[in-house]
Amino acid sequence: MSTELQNINLDKFEFLSTNKKSILCEIMYFLNVSEDISGVLFGGSLAYKKYSEKSDIDLFCLIENRDAFELDLLNSLQLIQDFDVLIEQGHFPWTGKLYTLYFKSDLDFSIDLCLVNKKDAAVFFWEPDGHIIFDKSKIIELNRNNQLRNPDFTRHPFLKSNLFTMSVITVKKIDKNLSRNHLWNSLEQMNILRRYLMQIYRVH
Repeated sequence: MSTELQNINLDKFEFLSTNKKSILCEIMYFLNVSEDISGVLFGGSLAYKKYSEKSDIDLFCLIENRDAFELDLLNSLQLIQDFDVLIEQGHFPWTGKLYTLYFKSDLDFSIDLCLVNKKDAAVFFWEPDGHIIFDKSKIIELNRNNQLRNPDFTRHPFLKSNLFTMSVITVKKIDKNLSRNHLWNSLEQMNILRRYLMQIYRVH
């Protein structure tokens, strides 16, 4: 193992196959030596649930300069032997800027890189079940500890003042689209309603 990886805690990934662990080590090395990445938290369902063959890895990366990192991200990843495809998924409150990485040797395995700007670290939801892989400036640990002491921390980033109102409006939209036989629109609105209901459940 390289000296750069010796200070990274990979104990939480013992469930991975040898090949997947090798891929993850390369990604970790890439993140750890990047001047723009100051910390990584392993989160998502695998942080607290049993591993399955098609589970992905969610890495929340605290980033100093996201624009600079993104500018050269694809070129940097192409130096990783098994890397195949990079997909930009957009920005979400619970992930920051989200990229998904796929690999040639295992099409069912993917790694999500969630890029969280340092300026947003204090308000970003650092999952309480997540595991800190490295934290060069202790910013992730500090902010997560602050959130854990805050009685409202579990609400973020799901706190929406109008969740119930938006749910009612969406139900009305579904009803209207069904009356017009616009089934595709109805299905889309169903997915939106599902997200609202999940948020309501999460908050309450």
